[in-house]
Amino acid sequence: MFCPKCGSENTEKYNFCIKCGNPIISHTNYSNSSDSVTQFTPKPIEQPYIKPQPVEPPYTKQSSELIITKKSTSKRTILLTAVISVVVTVIVIAITYFVFGNRANDRRIEGSGYATAEDAVSAYLEAFCNADIEAMLSTFAVETFAENYDLEAQIERVQAYMITLQQSLPSNNQFTTRLNIQRRQGQIADAIRFQYMSIFIPNAINDGQITRIDDKQAARNFIKTLGDQSYYDSMRMLKIVGFISPGRLHDLYTSEQNQRNIDKTMEIIGAQRLENVVARVKINHQIYLFCFDVARYGEKWYIHSLGGNIGALLGIPVYAMGVIPEADLP
Repeated sequence: MFCPKCGSENTEKYNFCIKCGNPIISHTNYSNSSDSVTQFTPKPIEQPYIKPQPVEPPYTKQSSELIITKKSTSKRTILLTAVISVVVTVIVIAITYFVFGNRANDRRIEGSGYATAEDAVSAYLEAFCNADIEAMLSTFAVETFAENYDLEAQIERVQAYMITLQQSLPSNNQFTTRLNIQRRQGQIADAIRFQYMSIFIPNAINDGQITRIDDKQAARNFIKTLGDQSYYDSMRMLKIVGFISPGRLHDLYTSEQNQRNIDKTMEIIGAQRLENVVARVKINHQIYLFCFDVARYGEKWYIHSLGGNIGALLGIPVYAMGVIPEADLP
């Protein structure tokens, strides 16, 4: 191999000319041919994936206050959402109560009771005078009656079971108790209706018999009689004149047999005491006697029935519900 500068011959083991020192390039180490050159497209350096982490700014008082403000805002948002949820829930419950409330065991029909039997009767007659049906119902034992009624004792007394008994099912679960309460309320409302009609339109009751009405005009006149506004006006003039002892009205009232009957009734309805109260009431310048059975549960008195024991002894018609003009007493 010859030096390209001075032309001296050199062996391949030398990389520099032995004479002039010029670098000698071997053809085996380098070729100028384009075929020997491989072009590469550089590839990006692949680094292992590292999940970016949030950059924590250096702690300063200002950045701390900023973080606290953000957290406080988040807490206020959560609190506001909770308050709205509670308000919406309350509204839904309130709407459900007012729409469907009476279908559940949401309100008692009976009131809180009275200190004496006469107080219970006075409250009933005051409500009657005011034509306040709800107030009249509240003077009766309704829920208390249904909850304490002894159906077994009633069956033993009459030695039979009839669907027309005051309570035809035992109140041993919520369903039958509610049925008995509703039946009790309906019975009281019917008694009030008969009592009202026996005072003002006794001919329409006709002792519970069918009243024949022949033609359209007769029907129109009959309906007009039933709805006469003067009856309502007369109710508003009701006044309690006083009370009279039932023993003064009939000798059998104080008999041992009658007292046993009263005691048996008291056992069936589950009351601690049962008294008969007779009120003298003035309506349209006429004195009527209103007869009641009044029961004590615990320390409170409630009306048990219209008419009751003394009404039966006096022979007052059953549809009159214990009301009779004083002048008609036997």
